[in-house]
Amino acid sequence: MANIHPKEKELFAEIEAAHVSLSTEMWAYIYSVISEYLTSTRFILEYYQDLKESVSRADLEKMGIYVSKMIEHFRKIYYPEHLHSHDVKLVKIIQESKGLHLAVKELMGHYLGNDLNIMSLIIGSYLERDKEAVITLEDMQRISISLNSISEFLEKLRYATINIETIVDKIRNKLQFPVVYLSHLSLHKNVSEINFDKISRCCDNLQEIKNLLDKCK
Repeated sequence: MANIHPKEKELFAEIEAAHVSLSTEMWAYIYSVISEYLTSTRFILEYYQDLKESVSRADLEKMGIYVSKMIEHFRKIYYPEHLHSHDVKLVKIIQESKGLHLAVKELMGHYLGNDLNIMSLIIGSYLERDKEAVITLEDMQRISISLNSISEFLEKLRYATINIETIVDKIRNKLQFPVVYLSHLSLHKNVSEINFDKISRCCDNLQEIKNLLDKCK
């Protein structure tokens, strides 16, 4: 587990004072790739911890792949200058990463970077040995602590950088159609005017609003 950054409070205070925010695209990227591999790694680890057994060689290799993938995607955010211009799906992420606030970058490098490296070193040290090498329960616990450390940091950073104004604007836009259409139905009370395609659109908009609100939890 990475040590607590000596200036963590000051850096988060700086983020709050400067109203630093990360876009929904950035957070979607973080949660769709880094968190996905994080969850997969934790799932394997906890399965063996519950059994009080060492992780099998095959599953340890899977964990090594997942950690490598997390490091790969972390570097795309942290070192966007190393990305290729043809990586179209990451254009917005690249643009935003180049302008990452220094306090955010410092914290990401310290927590994400260090904990990912710790896990990579532990797993790699066993994979480099012969196939009979068995990971100790102590090292499994060290990996578990780093996984929890990353999850806690991402949650703290998400809370500190969520763009509430952007979410409020999106909710306001999504509410407009349901409010207008349902108000129209309520006033006229004419069943023949019910359009199920529009009702479906209202439901879709309300579901998207719920999803946006869930991001604020």
